[in-house]
Amino acid sequence: MNKQVIILGLVLVVAFLLVNPIQSLNLPELLQIQSVSPVKLQEKARSVFELSGVVYVARTSDGIEIGVTSKEVKNEVKDKLQQLGIPITRVKIVETEPIYELAKLESIETKLSIVQEETINFTQLQLDNYTLSRLIDDQIEKTLVNIKDYNIKLNSTPIENLVGNFDVDKDYLVGNVVYINITPIIKERLIIKEPNTPIPVTIEPITEIRIKIPPTLHSKVRPVVGGIEISSDKGAQCTLGFTAKLANTLGFVTNSHCSLIDFFRDGGSIYQPSWPDSIGVEILDPAPSYLTISQCNDGFCIHSNFYFRYSDAAFFKASTELTLGKIAKVGNKVIIDWENMTIKEIEGEGLTIIGNYTIVGTLEGNAKEGTKVCKVGRTTGMTCGKVIKTCVDVRPIGSDVIRLCQDIVSAYSSPGDSGSPVFKIENGEEVVLYGILWGGSKDGKLFVYSPFSNIVRDLGKLEITK
Repeated sequence: MNKQVIILGLVLVVAFLLVNPIQSLNLPELLQIQSVSPVKLQEKARSVFELSGVVYVARTSDGIEIGVTSKEVKNEVKDKLQQLGIPITRVKIVETEPIYELAKLESIETKLSIVQEETINFTQLQLDNYTLSRLIDDQIEKTLVNIKDYNIKLNSTPIENLVGNFDVDKDYLVGNVVYINITPIIKERLIIKEPNTPIPVTIEPITEIRIKIPPTLHSKVRPVVGGIEISSDKGAQCTLGFTAKLANTLGFVTNSHCSLIDFFRDGGSIYQPSWPDSIGVEILDPAPSYLTISQCNDGFCIHSNFYFRYSDAAFFKASTELTLGKIAKVGNKVIIDWENMTIKEIEGEGLTIIGNYTIVGTLEGNAKEGTKVCKVGRTTGMTCGKVIKTCVDVRPIGSDVIRLCQDIVSAYSSPGDSGSPVFKIENGEEVVLYGILWGGSKDGKLFVYSPFSNIVRDLGKLEITK
């Protein structure tokens, strides 16, 4: 052994003992710990999940990172690492937001449900993000109508027969809607298209309008596709992940925690969009594995017990028509300022379904950090962001089941988005499925998803395309 190695070994021993004064490891043991791969170090550190306030354990290039909720938990983690014989020099401990499961439990509330071609009275009516109100008062100038397959009647006069002061401005398109300008003069006079001379007519104030409303993620959608609203027997509002075939059984996948009983085959039903429209029953939801980790140093042993799964996923046998390999595509979110008559669009965050994405493949393993992925969920529509952590062990607030080797994305999510399909857009409407979302931070700025390969590991081989 040369002089440099001896000096290096002594430096490592001194440094380690300064950080871990209770430990007394010899040089070979210390060098062995320093050479352990981040993967093995992550496995060794899972016992820290016994501490309340530990959010995740992630790998880094030369060690591990542990996310905790407070400074107090930081100190507890340091003590735990010392007991486990893990040098603090290979661990980064950071304060972070806790992770929550994103099933939305239904409460007693008034819910507006509009059937296509229903007559609507526009008196302070609110539909999703569009505020439609005060339609025919003197100060009202504009309203929004659907330009695609609309059927509007004003005093039984079809809109396509109206000219003059009633102007359908087709140059002013916003997503799948269009402005219709209504001037006060229209209350006094309309000109109706006739082969000969236009005939002036008088109309009564308009109080209602007939309109075909396009489906949203909250609508009843048949055949069933990924990304639409579902609910369960326990009253949880979630999002359908993706349709699939398991062996010879057609069905779909969403989060286990959205079902009647988490991580247990309960045989409960899923409804779309809500009860009593059942679309399937749970037939596969494996129980979590039980693991005991024993760490011994100088005859002193620590035994840690916890439950884990590789995915938050369950399979449901379909009882309705579905389409394999499709995810709902939504339009832009439109915000209207009625007072100033201005409009603002937020790309992709609307809830109106304007088509479907086609799944052309799946990702094997975890995503690479920096990859841009998107999700479609019943609450926040489509949101996209970059993968910021991969293969992270995560324990959400209120659950004793750790999800192993998950990916974290910097993108918006909210309660009800649990189950959302996570994918990468490859070419136009073709996407590669990455997995399903199950959790996120309380501030909504990030979400966690189970990779598709982890779902297969728990549920078995899944066929997701025709």
